[in-house]
Amino acid sequence: MCSVTQRYNSKAIHHVTRKERMMSTRRLIVFKYSSSLVNAPAHQFFDAIKIEKNDKGKPARSFGDYTVTIDKSFIPQGVELIEML
Repeated sequence: MCSVTQRYNSKAIHHVTRKERMMSTRRLIVFKYSSSLVNAPAHQFFDAIKIEKNDKGKPARSFGDYTVTIDKSFIPQGVELIEML
């Protein structure tokens, strides 16, 4: 019984690591403060970013199936928004 469990666990781990290798970063959004003091709470930045599925009736297959929008009106003075990637 022990060898069956070990074999199953090693296959499950291999499957997870194989999937992780296929994942990649598509967008990186950086918030840069103008001073060492925090200009706004973190939840204010999360509220500025919206991710929506384009077709809610179909399963998502790629990054293109989503729309990422940034509402810059949520970003306070003294904070620079940098999009990298």
